[in-house]
Amino acid sequence: MSRVVLLISFFIYITGTAIALKIKNSNNIDANQPNHSNVQVIPYKLLPIPSAEDLPSPKKVVKKTNTTLEEQYNLPKGILEAVHKVETSGRCRVVSKANARGCFQFNRITQREIYRLFQYKFNPYNYEQSKKAAAMYLAYLAKRVDSLPIRKQDKWLWVLAAYNAGFSNVRKWVKEGKIGFKETHFYIYRVMNLAKKANKKV
Repeated sequence: MSRVVLLISFFIYITGTAIALKIKNSNNIDANQPNHSNVQVIPYKLLPIPSAEDLPSPKKVVKKTNTTLEEQYNLPKGILEAVHKVETSGRCRVVSKANARGCFQFNRITQREIYRLFQYKFNPYNYEQSKKAAAMYLAYLAKRVDSLPIRKQDKWLWVLAAYNAGFSNVRKWVKEGKIGFKETHFYIYRVMNLAKKANKKV
């Protein structure tokens, strides 16, 4: 009988200790951990998005014939393939509900804008052509983002936000100090982390 009592007492003690530790840990959650439920937060506070220090610095390349698109257009290494994977999971024969088409998900308005800016016609379902268009457009957005009052290390965060949600939204969000679309939070997080992982493999 005394053994049973001792075992029951020991079980109650262990259970109580585990519950107490769980409560203590839940009260000490790191404020820097992702909090996807709160969209109304400055993006780099919301998600552990890599800063510019985590990606290779873009370097301008002059008169080289064997350069990559990222080198030609002064983009961080790995960002184009990361955008492709997040946009379409690496596919090209894709049309979204918003009628964005192809490998890098261009709608007709953006496709016309790229032609107006660069006189470049492309097939959005052709990987090489649409990849070049994406490089051109990201470089264009990067120049526009440079005109905004942002922290230097957040530049590519806002460039990706503009690619996903449009520059007019980004201009408004920078003034408000927050990103208004939950989808855009996750988009930035996924692209930046894929690019970071790709560079670790090199």
